[in-house]
Amino acid sequence: MAKSVAEVAPPATMAAMVLTGHGGIEKLEYHQDVATPKPQAGQVLVQVTATAKNNCGGGRGH
Repeated sequence: MAKSVAEVAPPATMAAMVLTGHGGIEKLEYHQDVATPKPQAGQVLVQVTATAKNNCGGGRGH
């Protein structure tokens, strides 16, 4: 029988796009060794499989 979602432990690390400072896309860095967050009481951990970056806005007159 398959394990329920509550029984599956998340990995110790995850891949993440890390914002390293103010600026444009050059301030985003891909890391594969970011510690997986540990939810506290009343919180949940959600696995995100895809995202998008909107390059409009940000006060640059677009």
